[in-house]
Amino acid sequence: MSNTHSTPFNSPLETGIRSLAILVAAFPTAFDLQRLVEMDYLVVHSGDADGPVSLHAPLPLRTGELLVRRGLIERGLLLMISRGLIQRIPKNDGFNYLAGESAAPFMSSLTAEYSRKLMERAY
Repeated sequence: MSNTHSTPFNSPLETGIRSLAILVAAFPTAFDLQRLVEMDYLVVHSGDADGPVSLHAPLPLRTGELLVRRGLIERGLLLMISRGLIQRIPKNDGFNYLAGESAAPFMSSLTAEYSRKLMERAY
């Protein structure tokens, strides 16, 4: 099993929460999967973009993350869709994703320091 699947930061729940935070911050704007992959990377590694200190430790091999991140984020989105927190909107060349009605209250209910820092970076 690869390391990207065994860490809690890359579980469908964790990537789904990060996508949800991004979509809540952007509401009412919807994003496609590729945009969410890019934004997820920036939220996690905000220090790389002259933002606040990164949420995750800077790993030397993270340049390849974007390649594996897509599938992880897609699984997280499907989990959040199944819970009614994210809506999938069909478009001509795929789907866009939008925060659902209960997404902001759900994110507000998360009280862990990581969740708070995640929301700060998403905005």
